Amino acid sequence: MYKDKPKVQIVEKGEQVEQSMQANVLVTRQVEQAVDMMNDLSVNGHSPHLLPMIETVELSPIIDCKKYDIIIFTSTNACKYFQKYNDTIKADRYIAVGSKTAEASKKYLSVDIDFYPETFSMEFIKDKLLNEGLSRGTKILLPGAKERIYRDDSQLLERGVELNYLPIYETISVKYEKSFVDNFLLENKIDTLTFCSPSSVKSFIKQVEDINYKDYKVVSIGKTTSDFLNSHNIENVYPKIYTVDEMIKLI
Repeated sequence: MYKDKPKVQIVEKGEQVEQSMQANVLVTRQVEQAVDMMNDLSVNGHSPHLLPMIETVELSPIIDCKKYDIIIFTSTNACKYFQKYNDTIKADRYIAVGSKTAEASKKYLSVDIDFYPETFSMEFIKDKLLNEGLSRGTKILLPGAKERIYRDDSQLLERGVELNYLPIYETISVKYEKSFVDNFLLENKIDTLTFCSPSSVKSFIKQVEDINYKDYKVVSIGKTTSDFLNSHNIENVYPKIYTVDEMIKLI
């Protein structure tokens, strides 16, 4: 690890950044989520190399409450794994974090999304709901992963909102043989690392043995993933708009 505080660059939409003619890019997403990203990288003249660092496993929690005021979907996986509950658990409003999540809600759930923020941020959603003047006792359901990155929900709780976290899937690390990840980076001449979740970062860090992160350009999808990289002293850049398309513009 490095003692210097990592530098994080936020790039405004449309801002020009220095690009190489071609980058050898490590894609760490799950297979089913990586196809479009790899195609887009290729179209933009880069060479993508897929090495999934995580996979998801469905969970089957027991749910007592069947009616909520608001259900917030924070990922495409949340929509996918909520599908089996869609006929029995209802809400007056449905909110999605980001356009891809909104698209997934249509595909898997056929629900009308009330809104999704342009910043693709859960913080934006919380601020919007607070500004609307949520009444005490408002029931909000957040279906998602079993392990959640820390998020400060104190303002909502102080308002008297009832937050219900529903773990419907678990993110686990894809395990590779000793030295496999290091050899993969060398053999494919990887110069750019991409991460779309803190979980993929965690899995990668645990499995590399001999790496100098300063030898690579590290691109994360948004602030949460960037903050996790930052906590491990890994310099990275991320786009102002938290999408894969915007990530690719930084490579």
